[in-house]
Amino acid sequence: MSEDKDVEVLVVGAGPTGLALAAMLGRTGIAVRMIDKAAERSRKSKALGVHAGTLEALSDVFGLGLPARMVSTGQPVRTVHFHLERRSPIAVDLGGLPSPYNFVLVLPQGETERLLAEQAAAFDVPIDWSHELAALRQDRDGVQCEVRRPDGAVELVRAAYVVGCDGAHSVVRRQVGAQFAGGAYPGTFLLADVTVDWGPEQAHWGHDSVRFFSTEAGAMAFFP
Repeated sequence: MSEDKDVEVLVVGAGPTGLALAAMLGRTGIAVRMIDKAAERSRKSKALGVHAGTLEALSDVFGLGLPARMVSTGQPVRTVHFHLERRSPIAVDLGGLPSPYNFVLVLPQGETERLLAEQAAAFDVPIDWSHELAALRQDRDGVQCEVRRPDGAVELVRAAYVVGCDGAHSVVRRQVGAQFAGGAYPGTFLLADVTVDWGPEQAHWGHDSVRFFSTEAGAMAFFP
């Protein structure tokens, strides 16, 4: 084990939640370190909907620059069309949202993480990839953390606070004995990044709409 390294906040998990939190803390001058057991950020679409309230919150904290970069990178969706069996599609217009961001922004999670990581880096917040939280112990003065590095060595990190942003199978939650408030629901989902040719009859559909199809056989949604 290596010697202790002090940090005010250790954020475990460099997904969108951890990145946004770390950037917000770094903006105020708090010493933050992020670790993630993955080797690098995800390149896949995964969670890809950014809502108006999220963009408003980011603009309140970071100014208009970050939301503007997100919008220019993604695809604003202003209509959701529901195709139910063989009935005529039902269109839901999102333009009436009382927000300057009156749409749902379709932005692949990998791109969201890239933009948030750039924002965190602007405040000198590093991300240590391939670093995994092995154990933690809280005492009256803070938290003693064991962080496993890529070479297998364990580094002791002393933090005033540890924040678990490491998902449904959170190591932090397990270490502190907190229960997951929720349940598991049976079901199979397939997510694919594809190019779709709708054909000449659907040429007018454009790229600013989500198409949701539902039949007795199941459901399918297309996000541009």
